[in-house]
Amino acid sequence: MQPLTFIYISISRQRLLLQSQNSVKEYVISTGIKSPGNIKDSFGTPLGWHEICEKYGDGAPAGNVFIGRVSQEKHFTQIEDWHQRNYVVTRILRMRGLEDGFNSGITNEGLCCDTFLRYVYIHGTCHEHALGAPSGCGCIVLSSDDVIELHSQTPLGTKVLICE
Repeated sequence: MQPLTFIYISISRQRLLLQSQNSVKEYVISTGIKSPGNIKDSFGTPLGWHEICEKYGDGAPAGNVFIGRVSQEKHFTQIEDWHQRNYVVTRILRMRGLEDGFNSGITNEGLCCDTFLRYVYIHGTCHEHALGAPSGCGCIVLSSDDVIELHSQTPLGTKVLICE
């Protein structure tokens, strides 16, 4: 039987809790700088129930840059504008929303609210100094060391609850 793994993300506390087997691990994160939001182009971190549906980067070195979930085979410091952009680095845990019309599919107003189609991930950041405060475009970001650990302990299908 697969051990129970669960992720809880608190936007107000800027913390991610990983519960697996009989232990709980807490990580400092950064979420979107905008207010939480599920609508496409809101640049807010989506709320509600999600699951980890894809994982990328297993075995990649810390700081490795991904564009479109494809390794660029470069450390972020090898890219000229890394100070101005928050590249997706080290590992990616892609999420799929589980609440139709809230974080999956289309709202009653006809707006896209789909976390998967918005490409909202849990991933490493090249701006670790900013962790602990909202600073991004809606993704949940961690240090490279933390996202490596999280990635290795999080099986596909892990449920994720994101709350304000």
